[in-house]
Amino acid sequence: MNVIKRWFGIVGIVSVLLATAAAAEEKPYVTADLKSQIFKGEITLDKADRQKTAMALAGLLRNEVLFTHKQDYLTARRIIGLALRLDKDNVDAAAMDAALREDHVLKPVKQWSKEEGLGQVRKVAEMERDTKNKPDQMLAAYLYGAIMMVAPDDACAKEAAALKKAGFAPVWYWADGRGGNSGGLPAPEVRDVCTVRGLVVSRLSDGNYHGKAVEIIATPGKATSFGSGIKIIGEIGREMQIALEEATRLAKNRHEGADRAAIEISFSDKYSPKDGGSAGTAFTLLILSAVGDFDLATDAAITGDITVDGKVRPVGAVPTKVHGAALDKCRLVSIPTSNIKQMEDAIVLRGAAAMWEIQVLSSDTLDDAIAVMRKDRDAKLVEALRLFDELRTECAGKEPEQAFAVAATRSKMARVLELAPNHVSAKYLLQLADGKRPTRLSLMTTLDEGFAAMGVMRSGLQQPRAELATATALDAASRGIAAIKKIGDPTAAPVLDAILNFCVAYEIWAKDSHVLDLQDKSIAAEEFRAKHRELVAALAKVTTDREVIDQWLHAE
Repeated sequence: MNVIKRWFGIVGIVSVLLATAAAAEEKPYVTADLKSQIFKGEITLDKADRQKTAMALAGLLRNEVLFTHKQDYLTARRIIGLALRLDKDNVDAAAMDAALREDHVLKPVKQWSKEEGLGQVRKVAEMERDTKNKPDQMLAAYLYGAIMMVAPDDACAKEAAALKKAGFAPVWYWADGRGGNSGGLPAPEVRDVCTVRGLVVSRLSDGNYHGKAVEIIATPGKATSFGSGIKIIGEIGREMQIALEEATRLAKNRHEGADRAAIEISFSDKYSPKDGGSAGTAFTLLILSAVGDFDLATDAAITGDITVDGKVRPVGAVPTKVHGAALDKCRLVSIPTSNIKQMEDAIVLRGAAAMWEIQVLSSDTLDDAIAVMRKDRDAKLVEALRLFDELRTECAGKEPEQAFAVAATRSKMARVLELAPNHVSAKYLLQLADGKRPTRLSLMTTLDEGFAAMGVMRSGLQQPRAELATATALDAASRGIAAIKKIGDPTAAPVLDAILNFCVAYEIWAKDSHVLDLQDKSIAAEEFRAKHRELVAALAKVTTDREVIDQWLHAE
């Protein structure tokens, strides 16, 4: 009996200890340990600037952080730790620390100026960045990092990236004292397999584009304690690598230690070349899902670049990508909000069917994208998707004007848009029902279609081959460009003319390549080169985007 009592006594003590430990882990804020040397040497910043910067950091924390998420308390620990390293006697940072330890949040100060606070931190960051002293440059990296936590912007992101490239990157788990002397915290646990469907575009041999939903897969990789443990298996281009780095930084801001997670990312079509920033949002979702933040749906695909402040940025060839997602049996697709207008191009090219074949939703921020792509979607969105599926079945084969002549049907589609205001398909179908049908392609899609109309003759832009530049190929290109002119943006007309002139010169060069007269060959070759230069010049007048021009002129 005594043994049993003793056993239950031990169990009770252990239970209390475990409960206490769990409570400590769940506590939203813990004071930073300031023992670790994060600047790797002595900084030379004078006392007055130290004090002003520490005060500005504390002010940013008190007045700009809402403390509505667990991440906000981690941000507080980091910024307070940085402020007290600059000025151990800073009253504002110490007051914030004391209040947060007691689970209190200090009220914002009425006379606070965000511009002045950010200005002070930026000024010192720039000053320290330009010194020859490495500890000062490391301080600059931490200051830019602090700004990115509270008020991220592209300029600071650029400076932080430049410092990181030069070898100065903040290690925050050392800055707030969790690194100790044991080599840092273990990497977060990664799920066995996570998948998201991203959208890509490839060019076919006939010059046309083809969209496709490609699986991007995350699996556990080799554990690491420093830097990013996230890498892509296989070769990717520079732009996609930058997109992955940006996605990693954003994921780190959302989930502590996500940048140290050991994750290997691969693609289902592992042998095709890959580049571009359009996978940025998909990468971010995949990383956050891999470390356990949410499950991703298998019925959806996404495209969109991403910035470190969580904004989904526009990408190219959206109508083609959306059509590819539909062909690959996706139920819905998320596109950047700034690309919505391009869906009008899909209507011009393929009619109302482009809006019925798949549910298109828009995302302006990472949170919007998560709401669309997560498995456990909000009840309103679930209902909107269900209603749209019903309507698609009911209205099969009907134009919107005919389908929505029935009041109940129109009311149901209006309800879809009410439940999901970012439902692009519902928006445009209702507009079509009201007779608001777009008749012209956007400039970029006009140019896309114009170059696609070249067909096999597009090879002449990079590697001209005489056997491809036939009279039949020229006739097909001529008819295609004439069709695009009727529905395209008038601004693109000079480029379309230049494309056709190039095709004509290409066909003449191909014929003369077989004649014996060297002079005729030379004249045809020079005319061919001249038309190529004229095409480049015409492009430069309608767009200054060098990367876009290169993409159009590069024949795969």
